Amino acid sequence: MSILTAEAISCERAPRAGRAPRLGLLLALAALSQTACAARAVPPQAPEALTPLPVAKAAPAEVNIGDSLVREDELTYKGYTVRKYYKDVREREVPGGRVEVAYAALERGGKTVRSFDAGVYSGFGNSVKFGLFPFLGGEEKQLVISQDAPRAGAQWVVSLSPRPRVIYDGPAFEAGREYEDMGVADLDGDGVYEIAVPVCRFYGFRGWATADTPLPLALFKYDAKAGKYLPANRLFRGHLLKDVEQEKSKVSGPETRESHTAGVLSVVLDYVYAGEERAGWEFYDAAYKLPDKAALKRDTEAALRADPVYRYIYQPAPRR
Repeated sequence: MSILTAEAISCERAPRAGRAPRLGLLLALAALSQTACAARAVPPQAPEALTPLPVAKAAPAEVNIGDSLVREDELTYKGYTVRKYYKDVREREVPGGRVEVAYAALERGGKTVRSFDAGVYSGFGNSVKFGLFPFLGGEEKQLVISQDAPRAGAQWVVSLSPRPRVIYDGPAFEAGREYEDMGVADLDGDGVYEIAVPVCRFYGFRGWATADTPLPLALFKYDAKAGKYLPANRLFRGHLLKDVEQEKSKVSGPETRESHTAGVLSVVLDYVYAGEERAGWEFYDAAYKLPDKAALKRDTEAALRADPVYRYIYQPAPRR
């Protein structure tokens, strides 16, 4: 399933709960963004400097990153080889207390340049896939690596020229799930692909079932000056909130406690991760009708403060 076309991502692989971000809007976002921003990368600067992109007419082609992943256990490009390796790790939930898991290593001349292992394991093991895709445009491709387990995952994108460097690091921002949930599209028409992944910060939040967990969206844009992908939600905030009024209308009443809580919080987090935190909490104050209002807000704010994507979006403006 692609993050760009799915109506929603729930934490389950089967029926979609209405708790996840409206990730189907990302394809619409691509259409809205096509004539935008004349190829400006997102700078690591004051959030206030970023403005919504203007409306455009046509969407670029959506990319299924899975089509670029190979089945083999190794892949060579530009003189470098990425290989899949296996090791045993402790896992209390399985008989014998150990399970075999996979990770990847980038090598040159028989020596390891870097390993890729985010600790994405499960009692059923995990999987590692890799491939090549021109994230930065042009003929040269970059290496993409994904380490996945059920309802979890981590991705990296590595440029191999002139020397290896990680240009997208999902684990550094604690963002991403399986590779099927990694959205790739040139949203602003500048020839460089944006990356969209879910934020799983709220897994297990207040003991919720995974199907009720809101999964806000983190959208990354390549910053040529920084030489890597950085969160760019503020740049696309007008489009990320395109369907928010419709989503508000779907919030159930307080008589269904879990559904009401998750529905309200999902909208709040859409606002928050679009850079509109005040609007999100104003909606919360008006819409949430259960007696734990103050406690839920306190717990949510604590979870947000622990999230690297949130901290990046709301980083203080640099002094001039």
